[in-house]
Amino acid sequence: MNNFLDDHEMLKWAGLNFGEREAYLMWMSIKRHAAISSCENLRFAGKIYGTNLDYWVIYGRKPSAHVQAREVEPRGTGVNYYVYYVTDHLQHDWI
Repeated sequence: MNNFLDDHEMLKWAGLNFGEREAYLMWMSIKRHAAISSCENLRFAGKIYGTNLDYWVIYGRKPSAHVQAREVEPRGTGVNYYVYYVTDHLQHDWI
């Protein structure tokens, strides 16, 4: 898992700054999600500023699973290479 605080420093150089508090909460939230999920290499994808709520987005890889559905690419390949998670509050669970 990448260190979001290091990524945050690079984002600040690019003019994107969430503030130290939000950056720390994001790092802890990603670490928590990595510990309770089987996701590997979680990374920050972005923040969507909504009208009523803002949404944080992360993505990562889940171990391959055999899917028996027709016309569905197996997890870890093609369009299912990454799994995306979103939350509207960094202290809530990722969905």
